[in-house]
Amino acid sequence: MTLRCQDIIMYRGDTREVSVDIVAADGSAVDSSDPLLNVSWRMAGTLYSDADLILRQSSDGGITWGPGGQATFVLAAADTANLTPGYYFHEMRVSDDADVWTAMNGTVVIKPTRTIPVAP
Repeated sequence: MTLRCQDIIMYRGDTREVSVDIVAADGSAVDSSDPLLNVSWRMAGTLYSDADLILRQSSDGGITWGPGGQATFVLAAADTANLTPGYYFHEMRVSDDADVWTAMNGTVVIKPTRTIPVAP
């Protein structure tokens, strides 16, 4: 099941923790202890190409599992400090030994801040 239009709105240079309750493609609870379960999150400037991929997190590094199949990752201040304020696209995908599904997608809105000036 996909959580659509899950927007992440934050100020440039801020830290944000994002948690998502993951359910299997058939709607059942996921077993986060399954070694074949993998989750990845990507943020890019467009929907159409990995050429403009900006950030990437995965269960191999950056995404942790919590109780009840909750996946959590952190957008660190350093991840967003150099981004131009604006709109970016994000998507979280999950796979196990049998299925691949999109768990979440939406827009990341990076708002300007007066403490980090935007380069001309």
